[in-house]
Amino acid sequence: MNLLTRAIGTVALSGLATAAPAAATLVTSSTFDGNVAATVAAFPAAGASAPSGSLLVSGVPAGSTILSATLYADNYFQSVTPSAVFGATNLGSVSAFGTSGDASNYKWDVTGLVTGSGSFSASASGLTNNYGLALVVVFSNASLPLGRVVVNDGAQDFNNAGVGAGNATLFNAFAGPAAVWIHTGADNTIQSNETISLNGTVIGGPIDENIGGFASLFQLFGTAVNGLNTVTINSPQGDVFDWDIAVLQTSPGGSSSVPEPATLLLLGSGLVALGRLAWRRRRS
Repeated sequence: MNLLTRAIGTVALSGLATAAPAAATLVTSSTFDGNVAATVAAFPAAGASAPSGSLLVSGVPAGSTILSATLYADNYFQSVTPSAVFGATNLGSVSAFGTSGDASNYKWDVTGLVTGSGSFSASASGLTNNYGLALVVVFSNASLPLGRVVVNDGAQDFNNAGVGAGNATLFNAFAGPAAVWIHTGADNTIQSNETISLNGTVIGGPIDENIGGFASLFQLFGTAVNGLNTVTINSPQGDVFDWDIAVLQTSPGGSSSVPEPATLLLLGSGLVALGRLAWRRRRS
């Protein structure tokens, strides 16, 4: 078979794990409180075994402290043991940290290798059907409003989930203006009309490979509540894609200021840059 178509006060880090609904396989891996913010960068690859490219990190103020930087890769149909290189540093090989259906996802800690905004080269090998690499960066700076950044990751394969399928991931956050980053791989434009919602309010969509190469990256905006917040992707036409990253940034002080995304800024519901129309073979 083949898939071609397919950050109140002093900064604190806690491994705040939140119980997820049965359908979700993205769970909280880290939480940061203080004068913190996040940004996500990604580049696409159309079913590659050895993706390579540049990850453009922007919006990190000079003098910031990098609290966390994580490199991600996905793979379809086989669970493998890929290796990665970030800049000139060989990161070694890893096993999947998240699996769902035919999707398996991988990550490497590159915190010491990201110094701020800039372009960072990255590559991976030992994959079979990969749809690009992504980089999640969390940083602190005294100029930032007080808030919280929650990073959820894992794997959620929408393949054959059925028409109208929806999957959710939960965040423990503060009330106030919120920014949400979503990354997916192996999507297409054949099935469309997916929606991304925060606490039941649609804030974005569809998921139509908006950065090309069957990959999508969104930065979206909404309002968070105190306690549990739910981000849901609904696929009314039964699309095929792997959801691997969801990041929620909230600023309870009321500031709506967030850094620009590394690739594509999407404001509100329905504002999307459509990717190129591409066909991929469905699995036999």
